[in-house]
Amino acid sequence: MTLGTSQPVRAQAASPLPPEMMKTTVQQVSDSLAKYVARSSCSDIGKLIKMLPTDESSPALDPNSIIGAVMLSIKNSPDLQSIIASRVGPPLISKAVECNMIPPELIMQVMSR
Repeated sequence: MTLGTSQPVRAQAASPLPPEMMKTTVQQVSDSLAKYVARSSCSDIGKLIKMLPTDESSPALDPNSIIGAVMLSIKNSPDLQSIIASRVGPPLISKAVECNMIPPELIMQVMSR
């Protein structure tokens, strides 16, 4: 007998926090990041974007550190990712529009698809 799943199975790392505490922590961090983004200048956001890795050469997370374990838990949890996206996404998109970080060429390219 073969069992199939509709989504790929992700490696599960043990969470360093109980589920409800992890959710609360991610909500608090997301709210803080959203506030940071909302009050940042266009220059600050530009610097933040330049810090983001553009390939997979960024160092691996250390699952033995609290931060690494939390980040791996987030990476493996669509629910935790959703919390971040719903709280940080709107101010980040607003800032990108406010700071003219979405080039008209990109808009035209997307619209022509």
